[in-house]
Amino acid sequence: KGDYFIHAACPTSSTAFLHSPIEVISDIVDSAHAVINLLSTSSFRQCVCLSTMEVYGSVEGRVDERMNGDLDTMNPRSSYPEAKRLSECLFASASSELGVPISVVRLAQTFGVGVPRDDGRVFAEFGRSVVSGQDIVLLSDGSKRNSYLSVDDAVTAILFLLVHGNSGEAYNAANPATFCSILEMAQMVVEDFGLGKSTVVFGQDAERAKTFRPGAVLDLDCSKLMNLGWQPSHTLHEMYSAMFAGWAEHE
Repeated sequence: KGDYFIHAACPTSSTAFLHSPIEVISDIVDSAHAVINLLSTSSFRQCVCLSTMEVYGSVEGRVDERMNGDLDTMNPRSSYPEAKRLSECLFASASSELGVPISVVRLAQTFGVGVPRDDGRVFAEFGRSVVSGQDIVLLSDGSKRNSYLSVDDAVTAILFLLVHGNSGEAYNAANPATFCSILEMAQMVVEDFGLGKSTVVFGQDAERAKTFRPGAVLDLDCSKLMNLGWQPSHTLHEMYSAMFAGWAEHE
């Protein structure tokens, strides 16, 4: 028994999405079933389930919660977003059929305090490069544009939805001020944290490129959540500063 429930368990390694897709799908969908079974036999005021911006697939323009883009079901890399789509439908169905109080938050790529130094995502690779005084090597042309969110802002969004979220609905969570290209982020990291020792260069890695999220632009419209009263506050610079501080503390 409890008052509030947060479901955050999920594999998040892009390498696993490509090389262990069956396990990724099973972990996501099985855990969704387990959450629904628990909530349907217990008394909770509200549950928030964490989802991802990747459920949108390849889309054009500003993306609100009603939109759906293309996902290639025959690409194993789609195991993560397709399983997340199914889990979201399960949660919405549990709200409708069983009366379970449950909402979904679709997080932009989230980082900041608490991210381990060996994290495999691109923002951490950029951070490791400048901390080591090395160049940032882009494995693409860097034109892909994404929204981002700090760990602190993600926490406030989750807690906010536990109180104000509507059951059976999904909400985007991102900081619109962080929307930028991969190249722009790399340049910011070099300029703000590189101490004149690093620069941005371009490389090639066809195998690694297969793990990247498809789609060139993903600009999350967060007005639905912000109209309820939530506001993000942390910039990309602050997110990197918090991540670096955590790394230094654990050295």
